[in-house]
Amino acid sequence: MPASWTDVAELDPFLAIAAGRSFFRLEDMLALVSLLSQIDEVRQQAPDGEGV
Repeated sequence: MPASWTDVAELDPFLAIAAGRSFFRLEDMLALVSLLSQIDEVRQQAPDGEGV
C-alpha cells in the first residue's frame, strides 16, 4: 500500500494548497493520460474486431 494512501507520509504540498477543492492531482491525471494513450495505440494497431 502506497504511503500516500495513509497518514504515515508527509503532507503532500498539493493537498495542503488545494485544501480539498480538487479531486485529482496533476501527476495522477498525467499518468491516466499516458495510460489511455498506450491503450489507444494498441487498439489502433489491432486488426478490426480484435481491439483491447
